[in-house]
This record gives sequence, structure tokens and C-alpha cells, in this order.
Amino acid sequence: MTSADPDSTRLREERAELLDRRAKLSESIERVQHVGSAADGEEYVEAREEKALVQTRLDEIDEILAGDRRS
Repeated sequence: MTSADPDSTRLREERAELLDRRAKLSESIERVQHVGSAADGEEYVEAREEKALVQTRLDEIDEILAGDRRS
């Protein structure tokens, strides 16, 4: 085993958790869009911002893992 294997495993686990979180945020955003009121606006904005951060981290992880596969 190389020293990269534990890192790759950790990144894959983090990626799975982030995918789950992104799905939950998407559901929350969709719910607010369809049945939310003006009072839900803050929740909507926070969910969209968090989803963007999650997606950024997913992109970073994918880039790292893709680089590991090419090595």
C-alpha cells in the first residue's frame, strides 16, 4: 500500500457524505421553492449557499481523486 491509499479512502468517504448532504440541501431548496413562504427565505438562501460550498468541495475532491488515478 502507498501512503496515498488512506488519503484516497478518506476523500471517498468525505465525498459520499457530501453527496448525501447535497441531496438533502437540494430537497430543502425544492421544498421551500414549492411550498415555502416569505418567512422561509433565509432558510432558502442559507441552503443555496451551503450547497454551493458543498459542490465546491466535491469538485476539489474529484480533481484530487482524478489526479490519483492518473498517477
